[in-house]
Amino acid sequence: MSRIGQANCRLIINRSSEHQIIDDAATNIVKLAAPFAPLSINLQKKRGVLVVTRTWQFLNEGALRMR
Repeated sequence: MSRIGQANCRLIINRSSEHQIIDDAATNIVKLAAPFAPLSINLQKKRGVLVVTRTWQFLNEGALRMR
């Protein structure tokens, strides 16, 4: 996430679902959730970008589980 709350263009899926449509849906969720609140001044001084790691499980019943 950038300093002003934009989702970075470099979204990386560390462990693929092995189904491109699901990987694309996960990437789309992040893009659609933007913009986020800007980083605090303190955090901006320490880092230019905030890395957020989420684990999503897309379940057969159409539900989504997040950690």
